[in-house]
Amino acid sequence: MKKFGYILTEQPDLAWRLQENLRIRIPPKMKLLNRLFKTSSSDSEAPASARVEQMVTPVKERPRPVRASVYREANVVYESGYKRRGIVLDYSDTGVRLRFPTNEGMPEFVTLHAKGVGLQGPARVVWQKGSEAGFQLTTI
Repeated sequence: MKKFGYILTEQPDLAWRLQENLRIRIPPKMKLLNRLFKTSSSDSEAPASARVEQMVTPVKERPRPVRASVYREANVVYESGYKRRGIVLDYSDTGVRLRFPTNEGMPEFVTLHAKGVGLQGPARVVWQKGSEAGFQLTTI
């Protein structure tokens, strides 16, 4: 019955029909907090302390590396040997964003040759949207 609690509190006509037609007793108010925090005891009104601690603890975000905006030529080479020419839009010590003339999909790992900005070596494709892609420099 707990898994239907939220639906039943949001749709009172459905709860009424279930009570009348199927002779199912539905508590007047299903506790949404109990459903979310999954307390071990059905009698307990307080959510589990570990779950509350997890929800309240702030997430530690690491700062985004400083990126340099440029417009330099670069090449990406696939494992198959296929070579694509692109333009470096911005880069940091850990990655680079490139724009290509076409919207082709790329494999997960490539070799980056961006001598104009001093970056060269293996890279992982982190994201790709349209003709742009983000690469993380890796060590294999």
